[in-house]
Amino acid sequence: FFSILSNSTTGCCLSNQIVFMGMGDAADNIDSVKKAVDVMTDRSCFGLAPSKITISTVGPSPEAFRDLAKANSVLAWSGHAARDE
Repeated sequence: FFSILSNSTTGCCLSNQIVFMGMGDAADNIDSVKKAVDVMTDRSCFGLAPSKITISTVGPSPEAFRDLAKANSVLAWSGHAARDE
């Protein structure tokens, strides 16, 4: 869940910003993404603030977008077009 960043003063540190994106859309695996968010925001586990977790999706359907919006995180909609018109 955490990415390790190099830091010249301390050697390394853990990132507290999480983004679900790439390697397939989060909406293709909604249940697992929501479970992962629950673990990351659970105070007895990682205890991250929901504002530190972003789920990026193209929103393949309105239902998928609504389901992801129920996750305890920030939802980012990745808009794109096949043409420049």
